[in-house]
Amino acid sequence: MSISVVFSSLSTLFTLLILGYVSAKFKLVEQSFLSPLSHFLLNIVFPLKIFTSIIQPFDSSMIVNIITIMALQLIIFIGSHLFGLLLVKIFKVPPKQKGVWLYATTFPNAAFMGFPILLALFGTEGLFYGSITNIIFNIYSFTIGIYMIKEREPDEKINPKEILLNPVNIAVLIGLIFFVTETSLPPTLSEALTTFGDMSTPLSMFILGGTLARLPIKNTILSKNAYIINIFRLLILPTITYVILSHLPIDILLIEIIFLITAMPCATLTLILNEQYDGDTDFAASTVFLSNLLCMITIPILLSIVF
Repeated sequence: MSISVVFSSLSTLFTLLILGYVSAKFKLVEQSFLSPLSHFLLNIVFPLKIFTSIIQPFDSSMIVNIITIMALQLIIFIGSHLFGLLLVKIFKVPPKQKGVWLYATTFPNAAFMGFPILLALFGTEGLFYGSITNIIFNIYSFTIGIYMIKEREPDEKINPKEILLNPVNIAVLIGLIFFVTETSLPPTLSEALTTFGDMSTPLSMFILGGTLARLPIKNTILSKNAYIINIFRLLILPTITYVILSHLPIDILLIEIIFLITAMPCATLTLILNEQYDGDTDFAASTVFLSNLLCMITIPILLSIVF
């Protein structure tokens, strides 16, 4: 496994983040522009990215691997979620920050950062299985994940319809129907939707960088809680995941894909969803920024040790 390929992909994504930071810092874009841009990303661009990544040619011989990797990913999310709940209790996290702790601990940056690396290392097969794990990511993230962020006060009402019937979950459902029924889109339409969905990575990193521009650098770099979250997100969780998976009779490709996804930094959606649902966006931005910065060190180290 080429560490240089991974580092190159990480460097590209970090450059996109810096572009967003500089653009907002020098007032090339206003902070007020970032909120509607987040809505645009969540409601249009990201659903298209998910839909186009799911509608692959159906191959019955892949069913066992598909079921295996989906089950593993679900178990890992549940385990990470429970781990996050334990951290929230141990560190007596205030209600406003609880959603950031839980979401950042549970969800890695699978699609925005993981997909480019999977494609570079494992080709289209790796990207396909990554897309399959992302189905579980989206179902868990846009149901339980939203609940994590919205349930800040005991008397706050949660609307199940709002959580379940969002554009991403609808895109997942339609994509699965296309996949199972072997329905394909006309080439021109498929290329157009894929190109549009590919904006998800640069947009998400741009939004993160732009949001960071409103925060004092000192507050971001010295956020103790953000470091605590990232120790678990970047080091402890992927290590536990690999130790367990390496003792199971599973295809080595699936182990490598799951491990690589788990080693990714906190999901950029930690910030985007907190922006959408009035969470602690400043703390979310600090946590995600540090995660993207620290992963430049942790991912190459983990991969060099494991592989």
